Amino acid sequence: MKRITYVVAFYGMLIRNKCRNVNVPNGISQLGSKTVAAIILIVALTIADTVLTLELVSRGAKELNPVMRYYLGHGPLMFFGVKYLLTCTSVLLILMLESAYGHQSVVPVTAFLTFQLAALALVVHWQLYLYFGL
Repeated sequence: MKRITYVVAFYGMLIRNKCRNVNVPNGISQLGSKTVAAIILIVALTIADTVLTLELVSRGAKELNPVMRYYLGHGPLMFFGVKYLLTCTSVLLILMLESAYGHQSVVPVTAFLTFQLAALALVVHWQLYLYFGL
């Protein structure tokens, strides 16, 4: 429980500090309101994905991702913690990539956040279909 709390606290502090123009290590640039909104949606969809996955598994569905299936075997809290940690890490890496390359990159860094958001939305949409269809 402590590890999850630290991740949540760090992630929340990162967003809050960047919104207040406070310097954060690792050179992450100033976040715009659309970027913050995308990050909040990504985290919300990750939580929805986790809750729906746990509910569907309890109804007899099978987790197809072998890595997440392994952590699901260690309990729902471990499953949630790993899923949340992986999501936060990927978002932080995307933000660091933006800070390092900015507008010089071939693919706009915001495209990575958009892709992650769209992929999560599709996964949650599919899970809702399965949830109400079972």
